[in-house]
Amino acid sequence: MRRVSMPQIVTGPNRAALVADGIYSTAAAEMIERARQRCLASIFIADLLEQTQRGLGDIVDALANASWRGVDTRVILGGSRENFQIAATAVDAEAILRSEGVAVRWLLATPQRGSHAKFLVCDELSLLGSHNWSPGSFSGAQVQDSVLIDSAGMAGILQEKFEEQWRRADRGNRV
Repeated sequence: MRRVSMPQIVTGPNRAALVADGIYSTAAAEMIERARQRCLASIFIADLLEQTQRGLGDIVDALANASWRGVDTRVILGGSRENFQIAATAVDAEAILRSEGVAVRWLLATPQRGSHAKFLVCDELSLLGSHNWSPGSFSGAQVQDSVLIDSAGMAGILQEKFEEQWRRADRGNRV
């Protein structure tokens, strides 16, 4: 995995920086690797079947390692009710993450509205923007941008949003 120097991206508390396609997966994986308390992700599309390509494998490996280290590591998958292919990727992603020991819930499976959110919170760092966890987001086929923010306040706000989504998400009890 190519390393990104986090101090070069974010230089201290209450700082923010643009994270474009070329460094998103590396920045996300490094955030997860550095997490000591929490690593919470709410992702609309997670197409992890192709995880060995374009940095997705680094993110999945980092999540599995964080969970193994005892970090509160949870992922919420958004999905789509209108697009079967996107829904199918959520089912696959759920199975892959569970097999790696990562707690995961799926918003699509509940009768309430899903989520188009795309954010990752690791301790006091937050990464939010337009990146899904899919090959298209990392390959340059699509132009995506996210913002990395070093702020305990922002991390707290996103954690509250995550916890609300987590409470209403499917717990994997589908038949």
